[in-house]
Amino acid sequence: GWRLGTGRRGLAQGAYRILVASSAGRLTAARADVWDSGRVTSPDAVAVRYEGPELRASTRYFWTVSVWDERGRPLGTAPAAAFETGLLSTDGTAGWDGAQWIGMKGKAPNSAGAPLLRCETPLRKGRVTAARLYVSALGVYEAYVNGERVTVAQDGGRTPELLTPGWTNYDTTVNYLTYDVTDLVGHGRSVTLAAVLGNGWYNSRVSEGSTYYAQDGNALALKARLLVRYADGTAQSIVTRPGAGWRTTDTGPYRADDIYDGQTYDARRELPGWAANGFDAAGWADAEEVGYAAKFPQAKLTAYPGESARLMAKWDRRPGSLTVYREVTGEAGSANGKGRVVPDPARSTT
Repeated sequence: GWRLGTGRRGLAQGAYRILVASSAGRLTAARADVWDSGRVTSPDAVAVRYEGPELRASTRYFWTVSVWDERGRPLGTAPAAAFETGLLSTDGTAGWDGAQWIGMKGKAPNSAGAPLLRCETPLRKGRVTAARLYVSALGVYEAYVNGERVTVAQDGGRTPELLTPGWTNYDTTVNYLTYDVTDLVGHGRSVTLAAVLGNGWYNSRVSEGSTYYAQDGNALALKARLLVRYADGTAQSIVTRPGAGWRTTDTGPYRADDIYDGQTYDARRELPGWAANGFDAAGWADAEEVGYAAKFPQAKLTAYPGESARLMAKWDRRPGSLTVYREVTGEAGSANGKGRVVPDPARSTT
């Protein structure tokens, strides 16, 4: 969607034309190589449906829109923008490159200590141009790449998302999220993908009585794919899978957690550098596959459909503008049946 960035009063859109291309440089009528909507007579500017060829998974596309007013006069063309597709599958297999649900081997559900998982993998030689992390959990997760917490852009800075991948009915659907972790992967010789798991809504008092809750508790699990792209056009995947270098422990500082009851954190148990390259995890346990897929074979793994919970550095509640109206007439009380709203410029501010 888009908005008309003009202060012209009474302006109405009469038509639009959308171009989608594989690069910003191809966003012209003659060179757009993905989709050209042609000129469409319509006032629609929100939730306009893409009607081009099928998009590829994990791919970045560029787009722009040109708009005309109700009299056919051109209003201009928007600067190039971009969007990126997710895995474009819901079966938990396609696009995941063999990733499985994994947890700590031998850990009983509801036993003390949150599972910490890590895997250090050598990177191929070559310049990294992009890296994307696709990640989900049975429970909730905090994800790390090379020792740094995975965060998202917020208010000109970075902030972590909370209680991801969000609430769901686990017997039918689990959410996953996608992160741009190019800067975190960097250009080193190896990359470490790590996560700490919590009970969330999957294994706590709030879960009791649900169709997916087991009497003896639910085993927490992580499913992730780190996709690294190189300048020569090749790509490398690091996925959650037993026997692929994943190591786990529950001896860290996270001792207990519950959506209702909060978290118990014992700072004496902190493991400095546990999520970074070079950490010695020789004493940790192996990872094992968690049998969620076998228990709920019809469950879907889908991209998270809403806004995530986030920490915000500030919350500005001051209004951006204040308009005072001196007259408001309803439809029944107006000459043309359309009603009228008359602002008072002397008492309005922006």
